Formats: sequence, structure tokens, C-alpha cells
Amino acid sequence: MSKIKGARVFGFVCVITAAVAGWAMAQEQPSGEQQSTPAIDQLVITTTSVPGGSTEKTYRQKIEATGGVRPYAWDISRGVAPTGLSIDPATGVISGAPSVPGKYKFFCRVKDASGRKDLQQLVMSIIEPEPERYACDYKGGCVPDPNGAYEDPDCENACLSNQSQPDLQAAYRIMQQVAATYSMQDCPPWEFIDEVVRRLRMTSSRWGYHKYPRQKDFFVMSGDRVAWYKGPGEPQSGGNQLLCYDIIQDFCEKNPKLRYPLLVPSREFDYKDMWIYPR
Repeated sequence: MSKIKGARVFGFVCVITAAVAGWAMAQEQPSGEQQSTPAIDQLVITTTSVPGGSTEKTYRQKIEATGGVRPYAWDISRGVAPTGLSIDPATGVISGAPSVPGKYKFFCRVKDASGRKDLQQLVMSIIEPEPERYACDYKGGCVPDPNGAYEDPDCENACLSNQSQPDLQAAYRIMQQVAATYSMQDCPPWEFIDEVVRRLRMTSSRWGYHKYPRQKDFFVMSGDRVAWYKGPGEPQSGGNQLLCYDIIQDFCEKNPKLRYPLLVPSREFDYKDMWIYPR
């Protein structure tokens, strides 16, 4: 550029604002490229198993899910849920009072706000508890006992009253019933003795086994006797306060026979015989 005589030349600055620069950069982006939207997690029922229930107790169990778009909607889509139970469509809680025992298989379904769905098979067992059982205690009362012989809370009026002496007539009738079914030929006839003691204890927990000293420090279990705990309070295995009754005549001989309970004299208790239960 030639200089012109008498003229002034001024420099200048071109300023591009950030906004214009941003516009220019945007124009350089490839055509058709747009900002992506966040991905939605897959809808999944995370509860894969549920606890069982009982016909005597109310039931409550929440089914959980993750992902999708809330709120969820729940239902039982296939199979049969236990009678008395239903699922809350808003919370996914299975609740109610199951009334019919059995093993149930059914599908739980969840649907989210966008229409996504998921299914999960569940298996639930409903049991009917064993009825409460009762037994006669040492006081002659009828008390709850999981191993008791009676379902009747009065023990079918079989309990003997609290006494220091047993009812031997009632005991002998029980022994006769056992002798009609179980053999006394074995020596010792444990199957017979065990059943006698078991049935006697159905009338009072004071009945048990007799353990005696064959020598001063060597004790053995009687195979032909039963024992009645005569001490105060609840019978304690190994206790020495007992009445001992011989119930087999000709024990361990060719033809043993049941006998009416015969009290063994206490003078035979040289080294403190013991009341024992269980054997």
C-alpha cells in the first residue's frame, strides 16, 4: 500500500464476543448430531424368594423392584397365591391371613409408568402347625409340653393328683395293656419297660426308671422295675428320693410274667438307688 502524502492511517481492532464464538463453534458441529437423553435403567424385580407362612399367623412380605419409571403397579399375573393372601397394587406388599396349607407357585408382575414390565416366579409354603400338646406334671396338673401325649388341655382327666404314693391300680392297668402288645422275653426287655414308663408318665411325670448299685460305685439300670419320685418339687434325674416297684416275675428266666407292682424294701438300697429319666 503506497503512502499518501498528508493522510493519516489508523489501526483498528476487531473484537469477537464469546457469544459469537460459541455460535461459530456450533456451526462447525456435524449436521444431524443432537444432545442425548439419560438412559432409563431396566425394570427388574429383585425379590426372588419369599418366606413361608402359617395358617395361625398373619403374613406380610414386600416384593422389591428396581429401575424403570415410578410409580409401579403390582399384580399376580399367573398361578395361584395362597388362599387369604393378596398383593397391594401400589406397594407390592403381599399380606393377609393364609388359611389353606400347601405349596403355592405364582408369578408376581410389576409395571412401571412407561409401560415396561417384569415377571418373577415365587414359591411359598403354608403350613398348618401341630396342635399344642399337654402332659401331666409332677403336681398332678396338665401343662403344655411339646412332647406331651395329649391334645386336650385337661389331659383327658388322666393326671394323678399330687401325692407321695402312686395309684398302683391305675399303673397296673397300664402295664397290662402294654404286656398285651410288647414281649417280656428279652433280657432285659427294654422295649417293654420303655413303653411302660412312657405310658405311666402320661399320668404323672413322677414315674421314671430305677438305677441301682450292683457294686458301691457301679450302677446299672433295672430291667424289671420302675420308680416313683416321692421327693418335693420337680423330679430330678439321679435323685435318691424314690419308691421302687418290681413289675416282672421270673425276670430273665424262661417264662417271665407281669406282676402287680411290688414295692422293693428300702433296706435293699445299700448305696442310694436313683430315680432316672430319661434312660
